[in-house]
Amino acid sequence: MDPTTAAHIPMTAWEQAVIVVLFIFFLGGVFAFVRWVFTWQSKQQDKWQKFTETRDQNWREWMDDQREQDRTILGNIVEAVNELNKKMDCHDGKVEDRINKLTAKRK
Repeated sequence: MDPTTAAHIPMTAWEQAVIVVLFIFFLGGVFAFVRWVFTWQSKQQDKWQKFTETRDQNWREWMDDQREQDRTILGNIVEAVNELNKKMDCHDGKVEDRINKLTAKRK
C-alpha cells in the first residue's frame, strides 16, 4: 500500500455523520443569525417610525401655534392699518378744508 491509496479510501460512516452534523449546525447558525438580524432591523425600524411620528406631531403642533400667532398678529396689523387709514382720511379732509379756505380768501 503506497501513501496515495489512503486518499482514495472513503471516510468511515461516523466521520461522514460528524461532517453532516457540523454542516447542519453551521446552516442552523447562519439561519439563526439571519433571523436575528431581521428581527433587530424590524425593532429598529419600529423605533425609528415612533421617533419620526413623535417629531412630526411636535412640528405639526408648533406650526399650528405659529399659524395662530401669525393670524392674530396679522389681524392686529389690519386693525392698525384701518385705524391709520381713518386718521389719514380725517387729516386729508382737514388739509383740503384749509386749502379751500385759502383759495376762497384769495378770490
